[in-house]
Amino acid sequence: MVGGGTLVAWSPIIAIAGFAKISVIDLVRKSFLPVIIALTLTTIVGLLLF
Repeated sequence: MVGGGTLVAWSPIIAIAGFAKISVIDLVRKSFLPVIIALTLTTIVGLLLF
């Protein structure tokens, strides 16, 4: 289960999409896989270190 901090991290995406003049949905689709990979890796590293 993912905590509420993930929602905070995704909240500026509307402002970023507006600044870049691209669709919010397109930005989310392109960013989804890197975000999931980073979340998974940092979770694994955190579990191994602590």
